[in-house]
Amino acid sequence: MSRLSHLLIAVFALSLAPGAHAQWSSASVFTDDGVEIGVEPRVFAVFALLNGAGYDKETVFGPAPLERPAYSQTREKLRANVGRSSNKPISDLIAANPGTVEQYIEAALQLGPAPRFDATAATTPLAKALAPALREWFNEEGGSSLVRNANDEVKDIQKHLLPIIDKAVKGVGRIVRLGDVSEQLLDDAGAQGRVALMLNELDAHGARTIHVVGDTTGVFVGPFRGTADETAAIDAVIFAFANTMIVGEVNKLESKGTLADGYDTVSDVVKKAWTTPKDWSRALLACAVSREVLARAAACPGLVGDARSDVAMALIAPRLKEFAPTTALFSAALPDLLAAPPPPPPEAAPAPEEPKGKGKNKK
Repeated sequence: MSRLSHLLIAVFALSLAPGAHAQWSSASVFTDDGVEIGVEPRVFAVFALLNGAGYDKETVFGPAPLERPAYSQTREKLRANVGRSSNKPISDLIAANPGTVEQYIEAALQLGPAPRFDATAATTPLAKALAPALREWFNEEGGSSLVRNANDEVKDIQKHLLPIIDKAVKGVGRIVRLGDVSEQLLDDAGAQGRVALMLNELDAHGARTIHVVGDTTGVFVGPFRGTADETAAIDAVIFAFANTMIVGEVNKLESKGTLADGYDTVSDVVKKAWTTPKDWSRALLACAVSREVLARAAACPGLVGDARSDVAMALIAPRLKEFAPTTALFSAALPDLLAAPPPPPPEAAPAPEEPKGKGKNKK
């Protein structure tokens, strides 16, 4: 990783190599630092079932007066294919297991990889119900071929995104430094977990959800409607990667007397996303690192629009900009980066009033 000196580059690269963690797709591509970009077969299979049962959510539509949903090419092909066969068993499964699309994604991710979709580790009835349906679709109804086709159809997107994300994650590494060689040997900093961007052409345009499974943060996105959707996906990936890089250091930091003291005044939305003051502090710092690397006001999940978070970010940003060019240990800089704002200066005492009549010329 670019933030490491020559001594630790090989060690860190091995720790994040695709073989060191179970990847989510055999056709994924990886940045030098282990961020995955691909198609997740379990989630693809779930959306194949949902589309077969009539899932038609979309944000892009054709011209008036019909204004038909403008599905992605992959989704159009799949819907045409499943339309030729009975979807009653799929509809019955869904009727018996009501839930949100996000819950269906989370259930699929509890299962083992394709083609077995093993439910041994599944913890919810929905996941256990999905396993045989996904297994049958994948192995007996041509699902494996459709997944291979989906992998082929996103190759151009992967090639486009890979250098952009690779450059950004290396930028995160350049900011989150470990000091000199001797310090690195004594420092246990580094990424804790991995990040995957999963392209789901079977969902609505612009869809985006984030799911944490074990040590992996998965950013699942539907087809892009344009550069805004692409930018938001990249923002989410870099924010997640920055979190993996700093979580260990922030967790060791004493939170009292820092910006974390303002946690009680954040919105309920922020508290739901970041459940402790230390989690919120980590998110603030990860957001600041993302914005410094991307040179824009990156959209950071669970923070955008919160007034208290905005105030804290305004304090962190110039501190981080000052720290970024240094080679200091990131852990040593944390107290300054997350320091509470200084108290306001005391108000100046009002000037004493002059006695009436003095200092004035009388006629």
